[in-house]
Amino acid sequence: MDKLGISGRFEIVPWGRAQLFTQTQADSCFFSAVRTPESEALYQWVGPLSTEYVQLFSINPAQPKFNQLSDAAKLRIGGQTTDAFTDYGVSKGLKIQRIAEIPVNLSMLQLGRIDLWLAGSVGGPYIAAQKGMTIFPVATSVDVFELWLACSLELPEQAVHQLNNALQLSKQDGTLDAILQRYR
Repeated sequence: MDKLGISGRFEIVPWGRAQLFTQTQADSCFFSAVRTPESEALYQWVGPLSTEYVQLFSINPAQPKFNQLSDAAKLRIGGQTTDAFTDYGVSKGLKIQRIAEIPVNLSMLQLGRIDLWLAGSVGGPYIAAQKGMTIFPVATSVDVFELWLACSLELPEQAVHQLNNALQLSKQDGTLDAILQRYR
């Protein structure tokens, strides 16, 4: 953002709040968003920035692995409200208990109130590590998802162009890869 002369602040907020804020407040964006047909017209898009798979995670390293997500359909699974990854899990036959905030899902996993947690292959382990937890993937989606920056429809089109151009430059010069490596 510094290279573009754009100032801003970053906040970590529950997923639904980030979406609502971006839809109702000019000059706002949130990351990361999966670009779906349902969300296409709600935002202006910058990206894609990265990719992830949907995974099911356990805190038990001995938890049996599954060939596909749907093989875990009989287990208690936690996911996030208003989340494309959770919607994807439901489309694969999983019954998912939707929770607004990720830390609650992680606590439920630790307390045995859910058996598995559904999250992104990069974001899930990163968030768990931030909470001092180690999680183990037990199933991975076949599909890969692009992650985008979703921006308010009120954000000037020129700013969206600038952000997309800066992203392309950061891909070309290796800056984006260097940033993403911090989270893998």
